[in-house]
Amino acid sequence: MEKKEIEQKKQESKIKQESRQQEYTVEEYVKVAESLFSTKPECVSAAFAFAGVKKATQEEAKKL
Repeated sequence: MEKKEIEQKKQESKIKQESRQQEYTVEEYVKVAESLFSTKPECVSAAFAFAGVKKATQEEAKKL
């Protein structure tokens, strides 16, 4: 497993383990874009930028 994949798995675990009400930054969501949103990191970044959002809960992020 590559270092990038290991880091991505750690980020995924962090997001899943913490409360759904926890807010995360755009950068944190971009790191786990493919597994959490089934899309490219660029799409997640663009969605947050278009909405003018810098932090969001997991529930809010999925609505973007």
